[in-house]
Parts: sequence; C-alpha cells; structure tokens
Amino acid sequence: MNRLSRARTLAYSCGQLAAGLYFAFNQYVLPLYLEMFTSNKILIGWLSSTRSFEQSIIQPLVGARSDRTWTRFGRRAPYFLAMMPLTAALLVLNGLLPTPSKPDEPPVFWLVVIIIFAFSLIFNVGIDPYYALLVDVTSAEERGAKSGFAQLCGFLGQFVILIAALYLWSRNPFAVWLLVAVGLVVGFGIVAAGVREPRVLGHIERLAPVTIAGSGRLLVRLLEYARGLYATQREAAKLLGIRFIYQFGINAAAPFLTLFLEHEIGLNGWPEMLAAFPFLTAIGLDQVDPAGLALMISAIFLVLQLAWALPVGALGDRFGKKQVFQFGLLVMGITALAAAGATTVPQILICLLFLGFGNAAQTVLFGVYLADLIPLERVGEFTGLSAFAETGGYFLSIVVAGALLNWNLFGLQYRLVFILTGIFLLAAVIGLRFVKARLTFDAPAIAPVSAG
Repeated sequence: MNRLSRARTLAYSCGQLAAGLYFAFNQYVLPLYLEMFTSNKILIGWLSSTRSFEQSIIQPLVGARSDRTWTRFGRRAPYFLAMMPLTAALLVLNGLLPTPSKPDEPPVFWLVVIIIFAFSLIFNVGIDPYYALLVDVTSAEERGAKSGFAQLCGFLGQFVILIAALYLWSRNPFAVWLLVAVGLVVGFGIVAAGVREPRVLGHIERLAPVTIAGSGRLLVRLLEYARGLYATQREAAKLLGIRFIYQFGINAAAPFLTLFLEHEIGLNGWPEMLAAFPFLTAIGLDQVDPAGLALMISAIFLVLQLAWALPVGALGDRFGKKQVFQFGLLVMGITALAAAGATTVPQILICLLFLGFGNAAQTVLFGVYLADLIPLERVGEFTGLSAFAETGGYFLSIVVAGALLNWNLFGLQYRLVFILTGIFLLAAVIGLRFVKARLTFDAPAIAPVSAG
C-alpha cells in the first residue's frame, strides 16, 4: 500500500476537524442548552452524548455493509456524503427553536428531544465509515502518526467551537448551531473530494453477508456471530471488551464536565489567578461568569489534547500502540480520581494537564491498535463493533450517573461520577494485560451479521 500523501492526509483530517466541531458542541455546549429545558440529569446526559444505545446496534451493520459495497464515490464516502448534510439540516432546525425562561420542560422540549435523537443517529451512520477510511488508505507503519495528525485537527475543531460558544452563546446561540452545521458539510465534502479510496476486489466481494430471516432466528444468529468472532478474532474481541469497560466510565462523566466545572468549581481560585496573571484581566476575563469559565476551562482541556495528539501518535509508532495506549488509560484513571477532589480552578487545571495526555492517547491510538489485530477486509465491520463497545453500556452508564446525581448520594454531586470514571479506567488498564500488542498472523475471516 502506498503511503498517504500530505495533501490527502490534510484532506482526510478536514473530516476530523468537522467532527470535532460536532463532538465539542455535544459534550460541552449542549448540556448548558439542555439545562434551560430540564433539570433531569439522566435526560441531559443521554441527549448530550455523541453516541447512544440504538447506535450501538446499528453501527456494526453499517460498518459491515460499507465493507461490501462500492459506488463511483467509493465504499465509505457515500455514507458520510449522505448523512452529514442531513445532520446539518437538523442542527439548523434545532437552533431555530425557542428556548424557555426557566427549566420547566415546556412542550417544545420534546421536539428538541426528537431532533437531537435524530441528528445523533444520522451523524453516527456517517462517521464510522469515515473512521474506517483511514485504515483503508494507510499502512500499519504510518497509521499512528496519520491518526495523530487527524485527531489534532479534531481537537482543533473542538477548540474552535468552544471559543465560538464562549463569545457567541449568550448573545447569538443560533450562530453556534450554524457553525457546526456548515462545518460538517464543508469538512466531509473535502474528504470525499480529496481522498481516493482503493477499490479492493476478490475475496472481499465474495464474502456475502448473512441474511437474517425472522425475529425468531435473530438471537441465534447473533450468538453464533459472537462465538465465531471470539473464536477467530480473539485478541480484537478482548480489546473491544476493554473499550466497553473504560468507555462506561468516560460516558458517565463526559456529559457532565461543563456542569461539574460550573457548579463544583465555579469561580473558586479565579480571583487569585487574575491577580497572578494580570493579562487575564486586560483581555476582559475578570468579567467571566461560572458558565463562561467552564467553557474556557474546557477549551484549555482541548488545547492540551491538541498538543498531545501528534506526540502520542508518534510514540505509539515508536514504542508500541498498546504500551502508550495502556499508559494513557492509567494516567487518565489516576487523574480522574484526583479531579473528583479538586475545589479550585488551579487544581482542576493541573488535573486537566494529565487528563489531556490520557484522553489523547486513547483517542488517537485505540482505532489504529485495533487495526493491528484484525483482517483489513473487515475494517468497516470492526469500526462498527468499536461503536458498539463504546456505547453498548452507555444507557446504563448514564442512568447510573444521572441517578447518582439526582439522588446527590453522599452529598458529592458531580464529584461522584468522576470517581466512577477513575475506577472503570483503572479496571480497563488491568484488563489490557491480557490483550496481545499485535498479531503476527492473519486470522480466518467469518461473514458478519447483516440485516439483509
């Protein structure tokens, strides 16, 4: 396979930049938006996620289907070319809806729920084939570095939307919705125009998907598929299980980060930072409120991840993807426990320095580490299975975290979910000891489950 040129690497990364706009809007801005409608933490957590339970069922089927289709636009491009404009249209529609003066769950809130559910589902139908495209067009030796550059662009997109929200959200929130929508259309359009997909023929086209006829056979087919998957792709299956564990913890905390910063940290320690760094006052940050400060700290978190993206990709290629990935989870788990006890802005900033490294490591290296363990003809399928591992326990994670917050167990409020996150991250580190770093042989392929 030829190495991916710089121009095509940049074109591919435009999609990650656009996705970064969407991810940051969901994780950091949408919780503040939803808090205007409802105080129910389970609803806020569910709707603020970039994934949800129903997608964990759909994504493996979408990924497997993209492995076995070809159009004049390619195998992966038709999915994101069709889905991202629809997502953008729904974002614009949601941005035009009126907002209430207090969180009393007015009738329009249920329209908001439906639209957010729809654009989340549609976005994810398009994003996983895009992720699979990176493996299609890169060699194993360069994949860590290319993923690092793409993720750097993704973190840049997240930073851009947070800065836009910091200055625009209180004055013109629709402009933020519109920025995300336009970014999706333009970014993924550049990917389709700038990255030529290799047309792989032969054995891949002969792998006909299994047809599931009748609901009575569905469970049997799924069980057969799961047994075959573990028998023939054991290391990859174990890694997906590890992803399920650590994402359960991350999903419990991620939707509540800005709310944690706003309500638990607030402005504590901020006057002291203003006194120590006068330039912060000179640029007007002495007037920031807790919500604005929460967005600003989130932006700093993204800058730290952006700074780590290229180094962790290069470190993964140099020292081993598994080793750097595992170390990142370890750092992240320990720091999450420390962050749960933070009470001031300086303390949380120190924690975010280490969390930035850990999150960059798992973000950049998981997909390329998984690619070392699977047959290349099943990349789309395993990208979908990765989505299942990421979100299969999401709903339970949000229910647990939301219920703990609603009950205010032990009076810990948002701190409790970060303790939960740290525990699951450390459990994943232990589990990784039982996964091989890289296969040295090609495991036999099995046909994936398909809807038809």
